[in-house]
Amino acid sequence: MTRRLRASGILLESRRGWLLKTDDDAIWVLDHEHEQDFAANLRVIVEGQIFGLDRLRVDWIGPQEEVS
Repeated sequence: MTRRLRASGILLESRRGWLLKTDDDAIWVLDHEHEQDFAANLRVIVEGQIFGLDRLRVDWIGPQEEVS
């Protein structure tokens, strides 16, 4: 059974690679093959498959659109 996750939060860069810090302070290590330019501290939405305790194999990542 594959567990999927769609989460939003702040994109952070670390020695381990890219991290997602969600609004409830969960930290996910992002495993991705996207050759996309990411910017630290950008609000994003990430979709992917959970593996391990804190890793997310990213299927899609994009900027979170702000609602006014």
